[in-house]
Formats: sequence, structure tokens, C-alpha cells
Amino acid sequence: MSGDTPQANQHADSLLPDEEEQDIREHQSLNSVSLYAVIHRERLEELSRLLMSLWWSGIAAGIGISTSVLAEGILHSVFAGSDNQFAHEIGPG
Repeated sequence: MSGDTPQANQHADSLLPDEEEQDIREHQSLNSVSLYAVIHRERLEELSRLLMSLWWSGIAAGIGISTSVLAEGILHSVFAGSDNQFAHEIGPG
């Protein structure tokens, strides 16, 4: 692998699109005050959206989380006592 730098290999292994990788590289050296300012600005932009848009976004998030919890419960009951039960219980972290 001649000519490959660790940065290039790290980028090739990333699942993020090139645009998001570039954003990360540009902002990875921000101090806490700058990071707070970026998050605050994005929050203000989100809050400037129409109320109905925010409401539907909340509904979609609630449905997504509820579906995830329901699916985990179903998997737990289907695989109860099975040798394969560990497969859905192993999570990140």
C-alpha cells in the first residue's frame, strides 16, 4: 500500500459521505465556546421552523423510538431461552 497515509486509510474506512467528513475535519479543533456557538446557532435555526414542521418531526421521532423498543421486546420474547438470545442483547458500549 504505497502512498497510503493513515489519514487516507481512516477516511476510506469511514461510512460518512465526503461532505460530512470535510465538516468534521474543519470543526474537530473547535474549543468549547466555539462548539457551543455552533450548536446554539443550529438550535435557533431549528426553532425558526414552522410549528407544524416541529410537531411532525417529534411525532416521527416518537414513532421511531417506540418501534425500536417494540421490536426489541418482540425479539426478546421470540428468542427467550434460545441459544441465539445473546444476539439481540449485545448492544453498543
